[in-house]
Amino acid sequence: MSSTTRSLPSPGLKTLAYPLFFLALYTFIVKFVNPIVYYATDSGAQGLSDIPIMWDFWWALHIFLGACLLRKEKFAWVLALAVSLAEIAIIVVKFWMFWRHPHFTFWTLSWYVNKCFVLSYFVCLLVCLWFPSLRRELRNS
Repeated sequence: MSSTTRSLPSPGLKTLAYPLFFLALYTFIVKFVNPIVYYATDSGAQGLSDIPIMWDFWWALHIFLGACLLRKEKFAWVLALAVSLAEIAIIVVKFWMFWRHPHFTFWTLSWYVNKCFVLSYFVCLLVCLWFPSLRRELRNS
């Protein structure tokens, strides 16, 4: 039985991976916890359909991507590239749709601030993915 040993991720790779866990937690709180707490405090919601939960599971993909980067999985570079491009494209379209008819509420502002953080992170990740040292580290692991 052969065991494969992986080298530890570089400080630069850790710097790219750890914010994904923060973004996942922040997104989960904005999309699930805040609405449930709002409902639990009896703030006028009449039923479960009134709870403004934003159903998506990008936060789970962010956790998976962060783990893949830290473990230096063979497919991490391609996954990071694909997720970055998808996130950027989706957020740009959502922003374009939002700004056509903006409606400011606590929920839309929470969503918007979250998306600004997510967009900023994935633009930075996309740029960093082209650094030769990072590409070499992820592809040669």
